[in-house]
Amino acid sequence: MTRRDLLKTGILASAGALALPTLAQGSNKKMQMSFFSKPLHWMDYEQLADCLAAIGVDGIDLTVRPKGHVLPENVRTDLPRAIKAAQSRGLKVNMIVTAIQSADEEHAQTVLKTAADHGVKLYRMGYLRYDYKDGIVRSLDNLKKTMESLAALNQKIGIVGGYQNHYAWKPELLGGPLWDLHYVLKDIDPRVLGSQFDVRHAIAESPSSWSNGLRLIAPWINSICLKDFDFKDERGKLPMPRQVPAGEGLVPWQQYIDLLKELRVDVPATIHLEWEMLSKEEKSLPVEKKTKLTIERCAKECAFHRRIFAQA
Repeated sequence: MTRRDLLKTGILASAGALALPTLAQGSNKKMQMSFFSKPLHWMDYEQLADCLAAIGVDGIDLTVRPKGHVLPENVRTDLPRAIKAAQSRGLKVNMIVTAIQSADEEHAQTVLKTAADHGVKLYRMGYLRYDYKDGIVRSLDNLKKTMESLAALNQKIGIVGGYQNHYAWKPELLGGPLWDLHYVLKDIDPRVLGSQFDVRHAIAESPSSWSNGLRLIAPWINSICLKDFDFKDERGKLPMPRQVPAGEGLVPWQQYIDLLKELRVDVPATIHLEWEMLSKEEKSLPVEKKTKLTIERCAKECAFHRRIFAQA
């Protein structure tokens, strides 16, 4: 079922006035693209805003988590500063990335309320894990309760959460095969808590059946990650996924875009540049030269995504 089908059947009708941060379906508007700030942690808020304004994105997908651009304990003072810097360069901060795993953990309510009060529409939550002592099914039922509590908090505050599917670098990670993420989300209103779909991780986890996972989770997708990868093949070991520049890896972009269109998934995107952007030597360059190289490489990544989605 598409999100439109869900609306028609009334499954979403009982929820509050929250609306998903989507583009108009079938419109000619360009996809709203933000840039994940993780690889730019060495920049302050002003430098970050200058850099991303130069590369052609619409906004910043800001890290608000331990070791992030904004520390959770400083969110009341630092998040408004970061947003102000972005807005002064014509950028939006509609998305943030957090480490929040439950509604009752320290800083969760403060982070989400501060974000919502300053115009943030969507946040990515932290990763959840199976407890093998409980077994798979009981673990999933417990995680479902965790998600339901967080969804209730989101509705109360007025913000939308998203859980990113991720290649399971540890087998206990929730959201590797996607059917498990569907299990914990299937009874939750996607307008308050859903999925941040990551095509790179979906394909790395299930190279031949990733599209089935996308079809399954589609009604809950409220943002997408854009990045590419290939497999590092070491003799005698299972191949491991590694980040590569967009368009140089294994993601079948045209097939992916066609599926998004078929499933009517029109949502904001966040560009993740997680390959080694600067060499060890380049990292020691003066800030001006290092910034110039960063802008050039980020702009190339952004231009690739702009081009393929515009052509589609």
